[in-house]
Amino acid sequence: MGIKASRADILVMLDADDMLTDNSLQIRYEKLQQGYDFVHGPVLDLNSKGEKKRSSLWKKWKKCKRDASSYQFVHAQSVMLRKDIHRKIGLYDVLLRSKSDRELWARIFHRQNQFRISFVKDYVAIYRRHSKQMHRSKEKMKVNTQLQNHVLRTIRKRARDLSDVEMLR
Repeated sequence: MGIKASRADILVMLDADDMLTDNSLQIRYEKLQQGYDFVHGPVLDLNSKGEKKRSSLWKKWKKCKRDASSYQFVHAQSVMLRKDIHRKIGLYDVLLRSKSDRELWARIFHRQNQFRISFVKDYVAIYRRHSKQMHRSKEKMKVNTQLQNHVLRTIRKRARDLSDVEMLR
């Protein structure tokens, strides 16, 4: 609903319990101004003791081939993108209770010939890790394998066909 209601051309997603770094918006926006459509960067994990450390996803991103499977190394809180992407490949899948961000990134990365993807090296967000996070719930942990398999099937299908995706008009 927020994407549909937004009048902005550039979007950033942020969960209620996470934070952006001081220069996060500026450095990603400057990268978009260079002609990119999708920009992300490293994230700091903040644990319940207040300790910060580099998210493991960034380490994996730096080592990956930057092909269609690279979407799995992009942290949701680190992304800034052009709203026009949603007109071309659709919105988040509201039927996915979790991992909808990864599924959306997969659609983008499977169409790298349509979008310019880049990254910045400075930290752009702080991700809080705590016991009440949705992805740590007992219910989710019980069905995590099933959920992951469903998301992977959805990703494979949508890499070829977007007919079941809600598009932004």
